[in-house]
Amino acid sequence: MKKVYYLLLATFAVLAACKTSKETSTATTAPEPKKADCGTAAYTYAANIKPILNESCNGCHGPAKKRGGLDFTIDEVLYGEARSGKLVCVVQQNKGCEAMPQYNPKLSDDKIKMIECWVNSGMNK
Repeated sequence: MKKVYYLLLATFAVLAACKTSKETSTATTAPEPKKADCGTAAYTYAANIKPILNESCNGCHGPAKKRGGLDFTIDEVLYGEARSGKLVCVVQQNKGCEAMPQYNPKLSDDKIKMIECWVNSGMNK
């Protein structure tokens, strides 16, 4: 009887440990951003996003500095951050994301919406 009791107790402890480790693991992607109402607007990288990045981001995340290892003048880097949800999260300054731009005022709501809608619509060139 004692063996069965200890076996059940050990099984319960193992299951509880597995459940706890899953609950406390941290996600590698950014928290789900708020959703903008994009309507029929069609934002493109060249017309809408590149000017925002040049003005507010590329001073720190460009070829000269590459803060955080990020150079947004390289498509793979920018699109990777956008696909992961990190780009929208940081410019929205959501909880759990580092607020960007770090050394300048927060982007206007219109610029944040453009970035979000551009990402959500498939990141057109």
